[in-house]
Amino acid sequence: MPDPIQRKIKALVDSLGGSVVAELLGVDRSQPSRWKSGKSQPSAQMRGRILDLEYVLSRLEEIFEPAVAVDWLYGINAFLGHQRPIDVMRIRGVTEVIGAVDAEAGLAFA
Repeated sequence: MPDPIQRKIKALVDSLGGSVVAELLGVDRSQPSRWKSGKSQPSAQMRGRILDLEYVLSRLEEIFEPAVAVDWLYGINAFLGHQRPIDVMRIRGVTEVIGAVDAEAGLAFA
C-alpha cells in the first residue's frame, strides 16, 4: 500500500500530469513518475513541498477549475507584490501564497 505522500503524488500526477507536477516542484520531468511508482522516494524537504503544493492546489480548486488553478500559480499576483505564486512558494514557502489564496477566495465569494 502506498504511503500518504505517494498517494498525494499519484493524485497530483493523475490530475495535472507528471510534467506539470515536475515543473511546479522544480524537479526533473521524470521524477514525479518515479515517486508515483515507488521507484524512488522524495527527500524530507521535497515531501514538504509536495504537501504544500497539494494543499495550495486543493484550496485553489475550491475557487477555480484545475487548469485555472495551475494558471493562477504561474500568473502575476497583486496580493504577492506582483510576483508569481509558484516563485513565492519556492523561495519563501507557502504561507504568503495561502494568504493570497484566502484573499482570492474572498473576492470570488464576495
